[in-house]
Amino acid sequence: MLCNPPTRLPAHPPWAALQVHLVVDGVSSQRPTDRAVGVHRAAQSGAFTVTSEMALFQLMGGSTHPQFKAISKLVQEPRADPLLAMPGL
Repeated sequence: MLCNPPTRLPAHPPWAALQVHLVVDGVSSQRPTDRAVGVHRAAQSGAFTVTSEMALFQLMGGSTHPQFKAISKLVQEPRADPLLAMPGL
């Protein structure tokens, strides 16, 4: 997230041709509301919101990946749910 975003987004931003995936459990802010609004704004601007687990499995491309079992074990470990700090999203 940007600490001091511009007051308006450009009509044709340089990243418009890119497919942006925002890993929501990797986003932080001092206040939960700022985090939630930032993620929501990114999604409104066309970013795909994903979790780290979703991103890992998408990058592996399937169960035939040589590290599939190791990654599967990692994502089964307990961790905090980032969406609990994002009411309404």
